[in-house]
Amino acid sequence: MGIIRKINPEGRSTFYELACEHHPPHPHFQCCRCGEVQCLESISLDHLCAELQEVLGPGALRVEIRVEGICPKCQALTPEKV
Repeated sequence: MGIIRKINPEGRSTFYELACEHHPPHPHFQCCRCGEVQCLESISLDHLCAELQEVLGPGALRVEIRVEGICPKCQALTPEKV
């Protein structure tokens, strides 16, 4: 029904978030150390979706962007090695 959106972070349980006009698709950041998933600023993925659909046809249903790295909390715990 389009009420929730499924998020599949690497090596973690599945997460769900609201999917409505006030909560558009957006990228996520996942910490490689603690596994925390954070929502990032919303950006329009329409252009990317359109380009992928040109290549893949109607088989491209959704685009999910996940940025991986070390979160500030984990960086503060071990600043000597990131």
